[in-house]
Amino acid sequence: MIGRENIGALNAARARSIVRACVAQGVRHAVVSPGSRNTPVLLALAAANIDVRVILDERAAGVFALGLSKAAGSPTLLSCTSGSAGANYLPAVVEASHGRTAIVVVTADRPEELQGCGAPQTMNQIGLYGSFCGRSEHLPAPQTSADVNDTEALVETLVQYAAEHRGPVHLNVAFREPLWDGGSMPDEVALPREVIAPRPLDIDPSEFSQLCGFRGVFVCGPDTVESEAQRTVILAAAERLGWPVLAEASSGVRFGADHVNLVTTYDAVMRSDTSDALAPEVVVRFGKTSTSRALNEWLSRARPSRFLLVDSSPVSYDPDQLAHQHIRVSAAHFCEQLMTWADLHPCEQTWLERWQRCEAGAQGLIATLVKSSWWEGAVAHRVLASLPEGAALHLANSMPIRDVDSVCIAGGRHLRVFTNRGVNGIDGTVATAIGEANGVDDGPMVLLVGDLAFLHDAASLALAGAKRITIVVVDNRGGGIFGFLPIAKHPTEFERLFITEQETDPAAVALAYGARVECVTNDQDLKIALAEEIEREGVGVIVAKVSRQENIDTHQRMWSQVATMMEALS
Repeated sequence: MIGRENIGALNAARARSIVRACVAQGVRHAVVSPGSRNTPVLLALAAANIDVRVILDERAAGVFALGLSKAAGSPTLLSCTSGSAGANYLPAVVEASHGRTAIVVVTADRPEELQGCGAPQTMNQIGLYGSFCGRSEHLPAPQTSADVNDTEALVETLVQYAAEHRGPVHLNVAFREPLWDGGSMPDEVALPREVIAPRPLDIDPSEFSQLCGFRGVFVCGPDTVESEAQRTVILAAAERLGWPVLAEASSGVRFGADHVNLVTTYDAVMRSDTSDALAPEVVVRFGKTSTSRALNEWLSRARPSRFLLVDSSPVSYDPDQLAHQHIRVSAAHFCEQLMTWADLHPCEQTWLERWQRCEAGAQGLIATLVKSSWWEGAVAHRVLASLPEGAALHLANSMPIRDVDSVCIAGGRHLRVFTNRGVNGIDGTVATAIGEANGVDDGPMVLLVGDLAFLHDAASLALAGAKRITIVVVDNRGGGIFGFLPIAKHPTEFERLFITEQETDPAAVALAYGARVECVTNDQDLKIALAEEIEREGVGVIVAKVSRQENIDTHQRMWSQVATMMEALS
């Protein structure tokens, strides 16, 4: 263990070394795309005597940097966050390689302990550009000051190579949280340790006897089930066990017939200090890593005596290293077998009743907020309320999926919910939803997306043709999700480097591509617009204009009210 504040200082020192080395070797321009994991690099660039351009679309940022290097005659630094963002640089890297243009690509990465375990926004980025980069280096996340000492020399050599050979080079650099040492944080963090991977397990009847009769929860992450029949089996098993089911929006379990075991407000509930009183003895988690950070942190604190991952994938989606076993079967098959034991050993009735009281209280508070305030949660709530039985919904990453996950209850209707949660990127969101619209039956298709993700892929509107799709753009004029991160407290660089307020009007862009467009600023107008658009053929774009600050304030008010309710129940 090392001091958490030291992690932030080490990140800053490494990033400063990278930027100093680049500047020393003649780099005078940097092109960056907004993201979280490359926060140390962005802040180091902001403090340096260097021209910094912030460009939303990584593909556009890459070719912009290419042109900048050509015109300036010196290497341009190109930097992005982790995940698929760096993959969008490939066209520029290929052109730079064949066109003999120097570019220094700096991709931020997750640390080694989050690789290969289903951590969000994480993939193998080492050697990402293959033979198109003359040199490629990887820097693991620093653990001590000694790890930072050789950074400058390595980067100087890398930039020299780019300049001399007139081509692209790649530096992949991992950072641990906290990404900035000015935010609030715990006192310490565990460094990577040798971990015994959860062992695959054939279902053994004796295993079930160790689950039944204890206070447990089902946690349903993305892609838990693929059909209503599978959903029914999970809920039936939970009912027999007397366990709550914490089902996120993209799990396939939340939306359908209402069920007394479903808990939908867990994200707000888990933010309360008193939520630890709900700590289970047993956790069975289905599907991929949960979207809710509050839920994942709560599970880490709970440390149940039995934690099972149940998923047919060979990948153990366990970035927090909590699981004792990985059972490689489908959730439905597991629950079918479990039910034969559940009747013999049900959990005490009071366990589920405690969860139901929290759920009812939180639902009432959230329902009041979505009706009384105009914020992103209200937009998500109205979109869900407007969808008919069998509708398809694509939830964009960043805030849309989190808002639906936080404020939208089951509602008794079966919905098909799509997401791109493989690497959690925002690239290609519009094209993905249009592709889904072409693959579903004749029912309506709705995309709920933020303004940045919409603008990132607006050209894909040309793919829609006459297909029926309604796109609801939550327009807060920038990257609203960053307002919930520690970097929001930065005194000088937060707005410029992270919010990236857009001058481009999503409505004007949609009109240019021939879509029907309506702008709304309140719940009633959104309700009317959705009722009209969902039933029409072709592409309709509804731009819901919201205040970024009002959204942050209302989220915090929701969490505070739920915390007060939880204290009263404890």
